[in-house]
Amino acid sequence: ELPARQFWTWDLSVMPPIDQQITASCRARTQNAYVWVADDAWGDDVTQAVVDAVVDAFEVRTPADPTRGIYAVDVATYGAPPDIDADPHLYLLYLPLAGYGSYTFDGFFRDVDQSQDPTSNRVEMVQLNSAGTEPADSDYMLGVLMHELVHLIGSQYDAREEGWLSEMLAEAAMAIGGY
Repeated sequence: ELPARQFWTWDLSVMPPIDQQITASCRARTQNAYVWVADDAWGDDVTQAVVDAVVDAFEVRTPADPTRGIYAVDVATYGAPPDIDADPHLYLLYLPLAGYGSYTFDGFFRDVDQSQDPTSNRVEMVQLNSAGTEPADSDYMLGVLMHELVHLIGSQYDAREEGWLSEMLAEAAMAIGGY
């Protein structure tokens, strides 16, 4: 069992976003990931049943392939993710993401988390909205997880990839997974 910890994230309710810290607890540990949930989202936006469904999709099955989860499909298609912390587990952080004006956010990959910046989490991670229009375990949000994982994977191969190409590859992953 991992203790609760602080994570850096972005406050997206202002532009440009500002760094802030939140507290989260690890709610699942799988072969390839730790699933963290912001303490203020636990029990409301995210329950153990939701975490279990995310784990099943991440590790076991996708709509397009009942024998491979999101991780296996993305790794087979795009390559292995980086490992900057000598722990092969990825961090999946679910937290409420504020919107900006009429814009909402489903999730993101922060390249700063791969650095030694003071606001870096210094782990391989993606951050996903626990309080969006779709539940964290919906096909839509599982597709977002698959999409953001491609950005994480791609960060080690070409950190300066053209934005349009990075987004196209991540969108393709969602289609490959059946989301």
